[in-house]
Parts: sequence; C-alpha cells; structure tokens
Amino acid sequence: MSIVKEDLLVRGEEKEKRLSVLFDSGSARSPIRSDVAEELTTPKDLLATIRVTVADGHEVTCKSYCNLVVEVEGKEVVIQLLLVDDLPVP
Repeated sequence: MSIVKEDLLVRGEEKEKRLSVLFDSGSARSPIRSDVAEELTTPKDLLATIRVTVADGHEVTCKSYCNLVVEVEGKEVVIQLLLVDDLPVP
C-alpha cells in the first residue's frame, strides 16, 4: 500500500480547481469534503447510506457522491468520490 499527495487540476460539471489530492492505493473508496465537491459539481444522492473508515481511523457516514475528472500525467481520469462533511485532513 502506498499514499501519494499531489496538487492536481480537478474538474467538475460547474468548475475546475487545483486541489491537493491524496491517493491511497490500499483504499476501496475515495472521500471528498462536501463543501469542496459542491463547489465543483452537483452531488448525487446514494441509494443507501454508506459508512466508511477514513485515514485517521474514525467512521463517517456518506449520503451522496460525485464524479470528478482528475488530470494525472497528461491523462484524464474520472473518479467517483463519496462526500463527507467532517473529513479530517491528514
């Protein structure tokens, strides 16, 4: 498992912004702070609430998600992110 932190251009339906992005190869899901996601795109409701454990070990509840485009080494990658209101910053 490895963790990489990069400043990358992230694009949503409404806006694009350079953000600090944390990639965790051992993670099954990827979270994003709700306020950041809502700035870039319109979140969608999940069919069912999901509880996930985040990097600092505590569990959070996710009720919505969004799809964003991240440019990595010149290639665009679509990522699906779970919105978290109180996401800790590692």
